[in-house]
Order: sequence, then C-alpha cells, then structure tokens
Amino acid sequence: MTPSLRFALECLKTAFARVRAAAGPSLTVGGAYFALTLGLQWIASLRFLPGRFSVIVAVLLFQGLLGILIVGLARFFLSLSEGNDPDFRELLDGFRAPWKILAGTLFGWLVGTFILLVLLVLGRAPLALLLVLGLLPLTMFGPFLIADGAVSQAADAFVASFRLGVSHYAQVLAVAILVLGLVEIGALLIVGTLVSIPLCYTMTAIAYRSLVSQRQ
Repeated sequence: MTPSLRFALECLKTAFARVRAAAGPSLTVGGAYFALTLGLQWIASLRFLPGRFSVIVAVLLFQGLLGILIVGLARFFLSLSEGNDPDFRELLDGFRAPWKILAGTLFGWLVGTFILLVLLVLGRAPLALLLVLGLLPLTMFGPFLIADGAVSQAADAFVASFRLGVSHYAQVLAVAILVLGLVEIGALLIVGTLVSIPLCYTMTAIAYRSLVSQRQ
C-alpha cells in the first residue's frame, strides 16, 4: 500500500469514528444539505423570464448560493473532525463576512461551471472523470481555508488551495478518489447519500488539518 493511499484510508477511518460519535447531527446536516440541493436545483429549473437569460441567471444563483453553503458545511465538519460538539450555527459561517460570501459564490461559480463544461463537452466519458479527478485536489480545500480563517480574501482562498494541493498532490488525490467513490456509492441509495455527505466532508476536513500541520 502506498503512503498516499494509507494516508487517505486513515483519514476515512478517523472520519467514520467522528461521524459515528455524532451520528444524529451528522445525518441531520447530510439530509438537510441533500434536500436543499434538490430544492435549489428545482428552483433553478424554473423559468421566471423567457429565453436563455433566465436559465443562466438561475444557474448562477444556484451555484453561488451552494458555494456559500459549502463554506458553512466546511466550518461545521471542521469542528466535528476535531471532536467538538456540533453547533448548527456554524452552517451559516459563509454568510458572516462579505468576503466569505464573495469567496463562496466564486467557488460555486468556478467549480460548477468547470464541471458543467466538462460534462457538456465530454459527457460521462472516462476522460471527463479523469479531468475532474485530476483537478479536484487543487480546489477541494478552498472552502475549508475560508471557513478556517486561514485566508482573509477571496482570491487568497484559491491560491492557497492550489498551493496546498500541489504540495501534497498524491495524498490529496488519494483522498479525492475516496471522496468520489463514496459519492458514487451514496448516489445509488438516498440513505447512502445521507451518510456519504457527512463522511466525505469530515474526511476532507481531517485531511486538511493534517496537511496544514505538516507545512507548519
């Protein structure tokens, strides 16, 4: 077993223990996030104005709001990964400062637009999956850097996430592979999604904390 895979499996093992210790709050947040995502997708599908402009505006609003909410999820699961008592107020962390709102919105727009373009151009071909998987390690820590207060400007979050991903690319890639695997497995059943959401966020939070400590 490679050191990178061992690192990812240790993060997953620790994440499972943390989620199991706080199963109620974790599953509640996972269910609420899943339901909210479905609701936002339904709203984005509605055409309040004629033409493509309405669709573009709805998608941008959906992706931006989702990015802000992901910052709150990152804050919640960072606390959970450290063994702290869950505080549902942390889910609103992305709304607590103008720069966090901007950073979360940009994160949602950029990541969502990139994935959408890949799917439109390549579909669900293996090359599309490899492209997303290859770039995911460079962006996946953005919301955690924002939520952790490690950066104070929107642009810094993307730069710091890129640098952290590049510095530990093999380890982060191994974590990303497990995250995507859990998401795919969870998508098979709704119950699986409720578990995979908190597990993936907690595992990413643990990996983030570990890699940041290695750089200090």
